[in-house]
Amino acid sequence: SVSPKLANHTCISATTCCKMSDGGFNVLIDSTWWQDCNTYIGNAVEEQCRALKHNVLKPKPGLDLKSAVAKASLIVVDLVRNGGHVQELLGAVKEIKVNKTPLYVVGVSTFLSWNKSNSSSLKETDYKTRECSFKYKAIKTLEDEILACAQSSEESTISPCIVAPGVLYGNGEDKSPEGLFSYFRDAFLCKPVQFLESKGVLPSLHVMDLAKILFHIQSEFPESPYILATDSSKGDSKKIAEEVSKILGSGETKQLPLDSIDALTGKWGNLEAAMFNKPIELGYVNGLEAKGMKWECKDGLAVNAGRVCKEYTSVNGLYPTIKVFIHGRPGAGKTFLAKKLAEKYKILIVDTKEIIEDAMSKDEEIKAKVEAARAAAKKAKAPDAETMVPTEVSVDIIKKTLSTPHFRNKGFVLDGFPTTHEAAEALFTVQSDSKDDSKDENGSGVVDQPQTPNVIIDLHVSVEQAEKRIHSIPVDKVIAAYNDEEGFKARTEEFEKLQDDVTKNPLEYF
Repeated sequence: SVSPKLANHTCISATTCCKMSDGGFNVLIDSTWWQDCNTYIGNAVEEQCRALKHNVLKPKPGLDLKSAVAKASLIVVDLVRNGGHVQELLGAVKEIKVNKTPLYVVGVSTFLSWNKSNSSSLKETDYKTRECSFKYKAIKTLEDEILACAQSSEESTISPCIVAPGVLYGNGEDKSPEGLFSYFRDAFLCKPVQFLESKGVLPSLHVMDLAKILFHIQSEFPESPYILATDSSKGDSKKIAEEVSKILGSGETKQLPLDSIDALTGKWGNLEAAMFNKPIELGYVNGLEAKGMKWECKDGLAVNAGRVCKEYTSVNGLYPTIKVFIHGRPGAGKTFLAKKLAEKYKILIVDTKEIIEDAMSKDEEIKAKVEAARAAAKKAKAPDAETMVPTEVSVDIIKKTLSTPHFRNKGFVLDGFPTTHEAAEALFTVQSDSKDDSKDENGSGVVDQPQTPNVIIDLHVSVEQAEKRIHSIPVDKVIAAYNDEEGFKARTEEFEKLQDDVTKNPLEYF
């Protein structure tokens, strides 16, 4: 019952989570009850409910909020993003006169409701003396109102609790001003990842780890009704930005001073979080691993950046990208189709000729190799002597191009290259001696999935049709594509040879 998007997450077992009746218990989540809510935390909690086979209460005929609250064993409300519904919810909670099973009301807040506390470090037991900046005053007030709804009698037991996590990450990222979405967005777009200058370690927590903590509360209520929740990360915002950019983007980052306009607008991260510089002494969370909780990212985002980047692309539907190889004889219309596909799907064309010429203009070694090969071909009176490029040079240049973030993240169209089986094998496999690596069908290497096309188009056109089409193209374009009469004839003959030999035809590789 777990969503494929989150199938890789390890959920705590029902037996270690909490005491349940058959079929689980009822959970009321703000974002599944009210349609105008931010769903970031709610989605993680709902996924955990499915894994543990609990029932998520949703509006339906005959079930209003008061009835749902009366049925619930656990209520989860996001005070930071969905605080506007807290009063309505507490109104329904206060009307409960009798409940057969205890009701746990959990408000998810933020560590920043402590950001102006006078103590040298933050401890859960000091929650009554916590202080915060003006920005978080309203959230602190909601925390106090949640804590004030406690009841304990023979007829009714209501146990409120506040969980204040570090900056949340994972599952596609929090798109609110509290999250790190801009890091991943800019990295994927191959822009420098901009981050705020940090005063210290950035407290953080994977949102699925937060969801697991919430269900442990129902199993074993903490001694203090206030829980500070972070992972064991030692990384600051700079380290996080560097790792995300390196894995998902260009590797470039840009630090923004805390007094800059960009920092003050909050566009590139939470200024209050960047300025936070107090150690957090964990209490309740420290003991959960011994009680059965399996962490998603105990060591933090920077250490687990690879896994979290995959979550970002998967949950936001950014993969799989379209990677196309168009094959066909000279004059078949490969370039025409490549341009149409690139325009339609917003992907990039791998213009082999342009890329190689650019590499030759920038690298003297490459230029020397190509010129030497062309001189030898000219001496041998080869028809393509003026344009030929050694296969190993072409493969090396194109391989480096496909591995760059723009092509890797956005997809591409290969217009006619590779032209041989040998070139395809060299371009799309990585040589490895590891026994654990999976080989390609020829056993010659490991298939390089990020670069390998996932769409192959073979254009079937007769020689007569191709020649007729070439004659309809303006002369300047024919010359630019080496499709003058002599060049067209030579390239057609070479194509026919490759088609007849299955060991050389690039389509046989795929």
